[in-house]
Amino acid sequence: MTDLDLQKAIVDELKAMCKEEILKMPQYDHDGNVETFKSWKEYNIYVNDKPYKDEELPDIQEDYIIVVIGDEDTDNEGNWIVEMHIVISICLFENQHQGNLIIANLMNQIDYRFRTKGIIEGKYEKELETHKRFNDDCWENYYEADYISKWKLPAINQEGLEDYL
Repeated sequence: MTDLDLQKAIVDELKAMCKEEILKMPQYDHDGNVETFKSWKEYNIYVNDKPYKDEELPDIQEDYIIVVIGDEDTDNEGNWIVEMHIVISICLFENQHQGNLIIANLMNQIDYRFRTKGIIEGKYEKELETHKRFNDDCWENYYEADYISKWKLPAINQEGLEDYL
């Protein structure tokens, strides 16, 4: 019931979305029109950091998600509120330059899943405060954004003196 357990629960939830084919990305024809939607069954999901990639193949960039623990504070009742970052990155070669719209759509799908569930793994409660931040400093054909959400960790059972008497 720690921040690390929450991080794993979010990764598991994202993997479940991929397995259930909920996360979808449009596929474009040669004219830049949406032809179909591709389910991201094998989306690369990492914890805290993306593994090192051989720089000799710079034109090959897999799409990925990184789940990172952010700031943590307690609320007025002493419950831990943990900020979680879901960083989404895609490489897209198409004429319409719709990468940010695709990432916005992915973040909407993730947000819808978390808001409708409200609680994941029966104990991690999503707070209402949520942010979406787009990174405009990416290389050409690369798109990246950060879905930031806050989660309440379950209360810790406190031992009192009566437990020792």
